[in-house]
Amino acid sequence: MVRFRYIKIFGITLLLGLLIFLIISFFLQKQLVAIYNSQESIILKDRLNREIVILPNQKGYWAQYLNEIPPQFKELLVKKEDKLFYYHFGFNPWGLFQAGLERLGMGQRKASSTISQQLVKILLGKEFERNFKNKVIESFYTLALEIYQSKENILKMYANSVYLGNQAQGMVEASQLYFGVAPDLLTNGQILQLLAAISSPTENNPTKEKNKEIAKSLAQKLQLDNQNLTITDPGVIEGNMKKNSHLSNLSFELRDFVNNNARDYQLTIDKELTEKIREIVKRNIEELKIKNAKNGAVIVVKLPENELLTLIGSPDPESFEEGYKINMLNEPRPIGSTVKPFIYLKAFEKGLRPYTLVDDREYKYITAIGFPLYPKNFDYKYRGEVNLHYALSNSLNVPAVKVLEYVGLDDFYKFLEKDLGFKPIQSLENYQLGIALGTLEMNLTDLAKYFTIFPNNGVLKELKIYSSKILPAGKKIANSEYVQLVNKILNDRKTGIEQFGMKSELNLFQENYALKTGTSRDFKDSWVVGFTPDFLVGVW
Repeated sequence: MVRFRYIKIFGITLLLGLLIFLIISFFLQKQLVAIYNSQESIILKDRLNREIVILPNQKGYWAQYLNEIPPQFKELLVKKEDKLFYYHFGFNPWGLFQAGLERLGMGQRKASSTISQQLVKILLGKEFERNFKNKVIESFYTLALEIYQSKENILKMYANSVYLGNQAQGMVEASQLYFGVAPDLLTNGQILQLLAAISSPTENNPTKEKNKEIAKSLAQKLQLDNQNLTITDPGVIEGNMKKNSHLSNLSFELRDFVNNNARDYQLTIDKELTEKIREIVKRNIEELKIKNAKNGAVIVVKLPENELLTLIGSPDPESFEEGYKINMLNEPRPIGSTVKPFIYLKAFEKGLRPYTLVDDREYKYITAIGFPLYPKNFDYKYRGEVNLHYALSNSLNVPAVKVLEYVGLDDFYKFLEKDLGFKPIQSLENYQLGIALGTLEMNLTDLAKYFTIFPNNGVLKELKIYSSKILPAGKKIANSEYVQLVNKILNDRKTGIEQFGMKSELNLFQENYALKTGTSRDFKDSWVVGFTPDFLVGVW
């Protein structure tokens, strides 16, 4: 009876231990699968479902996953890396035996890792940290993987995870990068060239001469016909890499809109339009360098949905020109006279009208720090009595200061911060009436968003970049009749002749558009925001 009781206790303990091991194993393999899924590159697509860019994963590699491995690649991979893959439980007994002899100095064995073990090392990021502790931990993970994942799934995960050099992770990326073909179109020679890179992807990838030698050696070892084997020359592969690399300017502005909760994004961006506009920006900056223009940014918004079509934060993000690595869409700069439509809008709400007269003459103000301020117009001239339509059309500074004074600084601060949701980089009280003179700093993205209230009849909406995301309807922050008064003035290109002249690059052949320009002090910043009923364009 006592003996039977001990046997029973032992059996229960064994079952309990097995149950605990299975539970732990489940979470271990679940962790591995989560790591595996997180390492797939994020693909950004434009509004027409065209690939914009593939972003590197957290390792800095490009990785697109394949759902099914081509039969020939699978066969050669198993033959080379793990002949007994389908017959062992994560560990090759013969390999372990040989590795043990090697540790005792009784044999030579370079490696004994199975495909499952290699996959675990890759996913845990311990390929180069080889010590006893790591090997024990990896053994538990390997068993967990074998218990809960099928052999086919393990093989697929390995083929998608193995690094093959030049930032290419997995066979999909390597096939496209080195040979410009899909995995199922690889020749035997190309497959061997990829397999030759596994052991040392930096030194033996297909761009190296040594890769050809290893591939031919593998052909003999795997009993393939050397006579009909075509090995691609490294020079050809270098050319393929230039054509097939994922390095792209298009990712520069879009990284801020990506998180790791999805692998495939369809954006409202128009890829072709963005590429064309970047070329225009780059060309114009080059032509204007003699006038000390050094950088530029552009945003294009589709109305009334407020969908972002183009984001250009740098003429050439790959260039090492000063400032080109900075996304100027997000950098606050003094916005100059582009603030004036908002000032006049609030004035119209308070009872002023386009025909209201204001005296354009010298005024003296005392600033908060006690210094006198004498507002000047862009040409340092005064015009006497002018109406508000004329003042805004010609972007006169002195009338804008008087209008802001009429609106009231506190009320305008409230409009900026509460209604528009603007977050200034310093207290608005530091600007005071200087706001009307263009000292307020704002980035181009925010400025374009706030300007959409004019073509959208006073409704402020969030800018939309995810095609599938439904945004709130927006909030009404201004009555449409006052918005239309501002639009009428911004649309009038004839009254603004004094500032812009009879002939101007801003005078277009159609008449269904409105715009406002702005320059900061000493012309360090130049702005244009223009819109039609269908589109809004902001340029810095």
